Amino acid sequence: MKKQIAIYFFLITITFSAYSQETGVRFGITADPVISWLNPDVSSVDSKGNRLGFNIGLTVDKFFANNYALATGISIFNGGGSLSYKNGFTDFDKNNGSVDVSPNAKVTYKLQYLHIPVGMKLFTNEIGYSTFYGQLGFNTMFNVKSTGISSDGKIDNENISKEVNFINLGYHIGAGVEYGLGGNTRLTAGLMFMNGFTDITTLGSDKVVLQNILIKLGVIF
Repeated sequence: MKKQIAIYFFLITITFSAYSQETGVRFGITADPVISWLNPDVSSVDSKGNRLGFNIGLTVDKFFANNYALATGISIFNGGGSLSYKNGFTDFDKNNGSVDVSPNAKVTYKLQYLHIPVGMKLFTNEIGYSTFYGQLGFNTMFNVKSTGISSDGKIDNENISKEVNFINLGYHIGAGVEYGLGGNTRLTAGLMFMNGFTDITTLGSDKVVLQNILIKLGVIF
């Protein structure tokens, strides 16, 4: 079975490499550790810690000049963070009804999104086997799963999707390096900051944005 899987991925690599040579399109696989936190804009809500997550998916770079590419892709993004509501939270929706969260109780949001970024990559000329790049663009994220835990015990790893907006929009900025392994295959590593534009919560009296730092790790074919 392991031999068959190895052959399968080898064939995929050859296919992507051949397609890239003909069209100027590069495909890659990314597996990024993520540090996420929630940033509220009102004094009655405090950010109470970050959450470790992961971003796994497919990247696509379309070159329109030697050192410039349109960068996009699709991935599953896991992040979140914790909030404390100083005055409590009345009628917090969860999967089997609603509860009143106690004042100063911490609510941890575990969020999973379908992530589709669109941006621009600018590359240096190759230096030895390495090429450096900068990246800037926008994020569109669709919430596919939301669960929560509260420190007062009223929310216990339950579905809280009614408290989370379906669409999260934002921007990203980052930089990194690609290292050539031969042919079109390259290892890539970098650092990226993602900041939200829109409120991730459905509560109308405040705005909470999702912020993230990604350690970008991947392979390009």
